[in-house]
Amino acid sequence: MTDEEIEEYYERERANDPYAERHYYDNQQKVEGIPINPVQRYYFDMTAHDDRDQKEIDDWWEQPYIVTESFRVDTYKEYLVRMKDSENIETEEEFDKRRNASKKSWEEDWKGGIRYTVRCLDGGAWDRTTWKGSFDNMDDALKLAKSLKDIR
Repeated sequence: MTDEEIEEYYERERANDPYAERHYYDNQQKVEGIPINPVQRYYFDMTAHDDRDQKEIDDWWEQPYIVTESFRVDTYKEYLVRMKDSENIETEEEFDKRRNASKKSWEEDWKGGIRYTVRCLDGGAWDRTTWKGSFDNMDDALKLAKSLKDIR
């Protein structure tokens, strides 16, 4: 595909990804006033701000939120499907060794195995939210998110 064809594809996809009530800021689950794992459009972090629905901008502009993430890596079978066209495919033993090392590193960095990332739609990037920080606990993530909300 050419760059132009790829852009046309994403234009069509974004057109089929409307901002709906389930995405509204007021309809999100919150902890201490901060949305946690908000339900967002699939292309929320792949849409130029100029192409966003005005309601989405009104709802989310300068509204920090937290996304939680646990360690996840595909199974060996999923890996084989994803890498089917590659010339360098790991053996199952190599795959397991790499996955186990990645999991160990993740758990060392993110105590309890969960990463809490604060993001905000604030113009720091032209087509996505801005990363504000990642933490190994909810309290620190909430502290940052609430301090960003207080700046408003």
